Amino acid sequence: MRKRRPIVTDHAIVRYLERGLGVNIEGLRKRIEKRAALALQHNADGVRIDGLTFKIAEGRVTTILETQKRRKRRRVKAAK
Repeated sequence: MRKRRPIVTDHAIVRYLERGLGVNIEGLRKRIEKRAALALQHNADGVRIDGLTFKIAEGRVTTILETQKRRKRRRVKAAK
């Protein structure tokens, strides 16, 4: 018989960070708000800051992604 494992919700993770590890969730929220404010003023759907992309939809920061580095395109030499 396989051991069952509990499903851990995002809410539980946030509470563990806050109460178990002492992370200041409201402080993080304010920090994210400050970083995304300029993008919102310009009606942008996102902003790149410090290697992260803050995605914005309907006035809300919906996710934060690692910014992908652009790959240099290799030039293909024309056949002679």
